[in-house]
Amino acid sequence: MNEVILGLTSIIICKIALLMSFYKFSLYKMAGLVNFIKLKHNDYQYLLHEELVKIHGKENVGTEVSVNGTSIDLVVKKNEDEYWFYEIKTASTAKACIRQALGQIFEYSYWPGHQKAKKLIIVGKPIADKTEIEYVEYLRKTFDIPIEYHSIDT
Repeated sequence: MNEVILGLTSIIICKIALLMSFYKFSLYKMAGLVNFIKLKHNDYQYLLHEELVKIHGKENVGTEVSVNGTSIDLVVKKNEDEYWFYEIKTASTAKACIRQALGQIFEYSYWPGHQKAKKLIIVGKPIADKTEIEYVEYLRKTFDIPIEYHSIDT
């Protein structure tokens, strides 16, 4: 009887060890994915910053601009009263980029006491398809929100 219990215990320990190694591997993969996304985000931010500096001048483009405990990816100052806010996303579709950015970009501009932006621009690598373009246009017209989606060329 003790041999059976010992055998079952060994099997259970092996299964637990296997699950733990899978769990650690999953965490490692997830951490790698987070780092990959962070690197892509930084690359997109750098490219967009360089593009906007050429258009608006270095003194009018800022990155990671702090607002109420968070930061806006990029801000363009058009004049004393006009700002454009950019939120960068690394999702695989324009739809997903828009979904992930909406809450953040609304908070940046519409939270009480914050600077309102003249344009709210969501940036991602995917090119928006017809439906995604229609969705952004619908939001802009129906809710009078100055929202745009731009694809970044990497």
